Formats: sequence, structure tokens, C-alpha cells
Amino acid sequence: MSRTRSAALTAAVLLPVAACALLGLVRGVVANNNAALVLVLVVVAVAATGYRAAGLVAAVVSAASFDFFLTQPVGRPLGRVRARRPGRRGSRERNAEAAHRSR
Repeated sequence: MSRTRSAALTAAVLLPVAACALLGLVRGVVANNNAALVLVLVVVAVAATGYRAAGLVAAVVSAASFDFFLTQPVGRPLGRVRARRPGRRGSRERNAEAAHRSR
């Protein structure tokens, strides 16, 4: 891989993350739509190198960085979801079974 391609790929990964981290510091001042436009400029700057893969990587990393740094979580995080143990029934299943037996 040539030096320009490796530099473009490095910029494609680092620039969107750095831009989102900086925008995350001023999240209360800068609206999300303006932050998205800044990320579009970063993607266009990386894509202007002429290496398509770098443009694609910059777009994907920008979307993931925007989601991580600039949006607020909704609902419960995945780590806090309680997994059901096999063989254990919830109240809905127990009530349905009791109603079925009473017929």
C-alpha cells in the first residue's frame, strides 16, 4: 500500500473520531444538525484524496462516532437486560397455563 493510501485511511479513522470528540465537548452549544454538517465536511475532505475506500471508511466511522459521542442513550443499555434462565417461566406463562388447566 502506498503512503498516500495509508495516510488517507489513517485520516479516515482518526479525523471523524477527533471531530466528534471535540463536538461532544460543546454539545450544548452546537446543534446536532450542525455537527452532522461538520462530519460531512470531514468525509468530503477524506474522500477528496481520491481513494474510495478511505471515503467509505470515513463515512462509516463518522456515523458510528456521531452515534457514540453526540446522541443520548434511549432505553436500557444492552448490558442491563436480564436474560431469562431456561426452565423459568414468567407470570404471563404461569397464568396462561393455569387458565388452560382450569378448562
